[in-house]
Parts: sequence; structure tokens; C-alpha cells
Amino acid sequence: KNAIKGMAELCKENNIVLLGGETAELPQVYADNMCDLVGCIIGYKDTKFFKNNIKKCDRILAFKSVSPHTNGYSLIRKITNTLDINSIPQPIKDVLLTPHKSYIEEIKYIVDKYGHDSINGMAHITGGGIVENIIRVVPENMDLNIDFKLIQSELPEWCKYLMDNGNIDFEEMTQ
Repeated sequence: KNAIKGMAELCKENNIVLLGGETAELPQVYADNMCDLVGCIIGYKDTKFFKNNIKKCDRILAFKSVSPHTNGYSLIRKITNTLDINSIPQPIKDVLLTPHKSYIEEIKYIVDKYGHDSINGMAHITGGGIVENIIRVVPENMDLNIDFKLIQSELPEWCKYLMDNGNIDFEEMTQ
């Protein structure tokens, strides 16, 4: 009941409808008779919104993730399974358990302030990493110029914690 109520509230807040869902049984993650309920936001491309019209000198705008969202949990489990659960700082635990955030308000803000034509393309950064996901929307005849030093300096604490405790270097973390 609480899961359905929570999903209904999120749908109402974001002015979307709940069309269905998916359950997954993950034997190495959940105990017997437990499952995972997964949902995703599916939309359509509204041509008045943006036209994947990426041009030379366009800028990349990134939203800092509030949690790992739907990616990286196999790696996170691999790292945290090697640790004493009590040694993991509570703020890190809280972030790792934070539900996926909808960034629709941030997009609405940009559109309201700068107009539909201010967004020339969008990429959701998934397990493939920053470059692999962004190049999906960039024309083949263009290169990316990403300031990875800036990204590294802005990494959230939970990312640094996973890197330190999983012996993961920055380059691997961005792939």
C-alpha cells in the first residue's frame, strides 16, 4: 500500500501517469519472497521542446546527482560487502539509499527562464559513463571538450567514499 501511495504522490507532483511497472527478483540481493519494484519515466519527444540541434560551442550543463539512482548498485554492493556495515558513515548510507530523483523541475526552470530553444539535446548519464552517454546526442562530426578536472573537484562525498573503499580511480569512475 505505501509503495503505491508513494508512486501515486510522485506522479501527481510531476503531472504524469502511472502506466505500469516491473518487478525483479535478485537472488543475491533479496531474501526469499522479496522483490524489487522498478519504474521509469517514459515520454515522447516534443519537437517544440528541443530538436537535438547541437552546434559548435554549445555548452554542457550537468545536474549533480543526489544519489547513485539506478546505476552502479552491483559495484556498490561489491564494495560495501567487503566492509563492516557499521563502519560506513551514516551520511553515506543515507545517500546510497536515497530514491531516484526526477530532474523535471530543473528542466522546467531552464525552459521557463531561457525558452524551449535553449536546450539543444539531453543525455541521461547511465552505467556507460559521461562520454559514452553524451556522444549519443552529439553529431559525429563534433568533439566534446569536457573539463574532467572540474568534475573531479566537484565529486560528491559518496562517490569519493566508493572510490577510496573500492580502489577505483577517477577515470574508471567516469566510464
